[in-house]
Amino acid sequence: KSIELNLERASKILDSRLREMNSIAVDYAVWDDTYEIMDDKNPDMDWVKDNISEWIPYNFGMDLVMLAKSDMTIVDSYGTENKEQELFNIPEVKNVLKGKYDENGQNYSKEDFPKGITIYNNKPYILTVSPVLESDYTGLTRGILILGVEISPVMLQGIKDNFGYDLSFAFKNKLVSSQENQNIISKFSQRILNNSEETIKINEDYLVGQKSITDISGLSNFKLYIFQSRDIFNSTIKLLKTNGKFFLFISIGLIFLLIYFLKNIIVTPILSLENQLSSMAKFKNLEYIYNVKGSHEIKSLVHSFNSLVENLTAKEHENHLLKKQTSTDELTSLHNHRYFHQIIKHKSNLELNSLAVIFMDIDKFKLINDTHGHVVGDRILKIIGKLIKECTLDNHYAFRYGGEEFVVLADNLSLNDAYILAENLRSKIVKSSELQNQCDGLPITVSVGLATYPEHTKKTENLLEMADRAMYYAKQNGRNQTYVYNKNIEDFLNQNMVNFRKKEVLLDSALAFAAAIDAKDHYTGKHSEMVTKFSLLLAEKLDMSDEEKYLLRIGSLLHDCGKIGIPDNIIGKPGKLSPEEFEIVKNHPVLGNTILKYIIEDDSVMSCVRSHHEKWNGSGYPDALSKDEIPLFARIVSLSDAFHAMTSDRPYRKAFTTDAAFSELRRCSGTQFDPSLVENFIEAVQESYQIAG
Repeated sequence: KSIELNLERASKILDSRLREMNSIAVDYAVWDDTYEIMDDKNPDMDWVKDNISEWIPYNFGMDLVMLAKSDMTIVDSYGTENKEQELFNIPEVKNVLKGKYDENGQNYSKEDFPKGITIYNNKPYILTVSPVLESDYTGLTRGILILGVEISPVMLQGIKDNFGYDLSFAFKNKLVSSQENQNIISKFSQRILNNSEETIKINEDYLVGQKSITDISGLSNFKLYIFQSRDIFNSTIKLLKTNGKFFLFISIGLIFLLIYFLKNIIVTPILSLENQLSSMAKFKNLEYIYNVKGSHEIKSLVHSFNSLVENLTAKEHENHLLKKQTSTDELTSLHNHRYFHQIIKHKSNLELNSLAVIFMDIDKFKLINDTHGHVVGDRILKIIGKLIKECTLDNHYAFRYGGEEFVVLADNLSLNDAYILAENLRSKIVKSSELQNQCDGLPITVSVGLATYPEHTKKTENLLEMADRAMYYAKQNGRNQTYVYNKNIEDFLNQNMVNFRKKEVLLDSALAFAAAIDAKDHYTGKHSEMVTKFSLLLAEKLDMSDEEKYLLRIGSLLHDCGKIGIPDNIIGKPGKLSPEEFEIVKNHPVLGNTILKYIIEDDSVMSCVRSHHEKWNGSGYPDALSKDEIPLFARIVSLSDAFHAMTSDRPYRKAFTTDAAFSELRRCSGTQFDPSLVENFIEAVQESYQIAG
């Protein structure tokens, strides 16, 4: 009976893993971004690897991943060992590729898609297959996403370590077992495989139970085995054989004494046991029985009852762990995408006074991953997850919704209180020194959107989309801010989508150009990036508009672009430059202007490139401009450029301290720098250092 029960529980563990894999496959296949990229003749392979073929194995422990188009063109794969055609030959995969799950008036859900056990590359796999559809499960299938986990000794050992079940798996007259069971399997494998009984006694120490398992096509092609020790049974038999005759002899001699003590030995303990059980029934609380005296049989009964309580408690804990695993994001320990939709669906069936959805997206997270690597990116996601937990209450729900997207769900909050919570979350992220120190000065911010029921919609299931639109509006208006959804946002987004995408392309191009420039000069490191950071600090101090800050960012990133044409032996010279070499370097503003004049149409951006070496007293180059003849953006970049140069190590001198650099800026105020900007610049930098500290 124990073996039968444990086999059933072990089967549920495998089914749970299969459902979890199916949910992951559908989450990534039925995703608008995946759907769009599958229609691209030249898909963005960096995106595919970042979000599918590298991301899924790393974060969800998959042994096999394949993304292919409907014509069986393989977009990318992992762990397939160049045997993708073997996957295409599986009938369930063929059905998906032939469009079986296209809409055609049907209402499909993720539970309808193929999943189960199959043989691939002569090994058993748990496999799940999902068509690539639009996010509402409609449209024609554009391809297929396959995920698989090999049923291997390592996997079975993991089940034993986590749940205590010692499993083996049979296919094609072969047995796969946990690492600890290799010896006993090798010794008795043929005896186990050739036996059709449900419970097999392989020796005095072990019993084996077996159960047929269906494959992905519903055929009984596999068997699941579970091993159980007979130590307790053997010990009991030995004890009975050793002590049975002795107890019989004593019982005959003491029968009258037993009758005399019958009340104290049996009746009283049974009454005590009955009272404790009645108390448990009354308060619906299952717990251990203590301090029951009496006969050996009563104590055995109590021991059996306590064992039952222990098993039930362990199974309850096991079920809790399984439920938690399927609803938790492994990286951040927040709730996951799947659990969000479960909660929002549950909330829609309740009579709520209010419900708020806060949608957050990390600004320029792809740039962070590209520049600093996915290890740093994952660390940032973990820290943000921790900060969100610190800001939310026990009755709030916090989710990692997607790659760099987070959602907070809070009921019984007014619109104003929800906005305060959203701003607290954004502010805590911006002010976290632990977070801001991850990217060498590159600021980490989030854009936040907020939508609430019943203010913005009468349907709670619409809240996420509205909050997402508000977040996107925040990104278009400068990032690092919180916006509340309103109907005007839709008109604005529809009218400005093209311009916003152009700005994004221009900014990404400027970042790439700046990285190429900085790569030429290994002494100054990320010079363009740091000049941009200091320039934007001053722009914030001067209350510039979002559009002005955007243009200043482009100009700051590109200010040294002319250095791309300066010979490397001059740029990288370890000592001071000769007069002739310095004249060549002085030509870089003009060269940069020549490079960009047919690309950049804005004069303020171009002034950062041509005029950032002009001086307030007119002694600069290349045009000897003075005072207000020098455009404001160029004066700002000139200050930032000089400050970062002074605070960076050079081959011929050590970096200035911050205070020494401030003193030098003040000394040159009115000669090299605009005197109206110097003190504002110093205050802005000092305030940023205080926040970082």
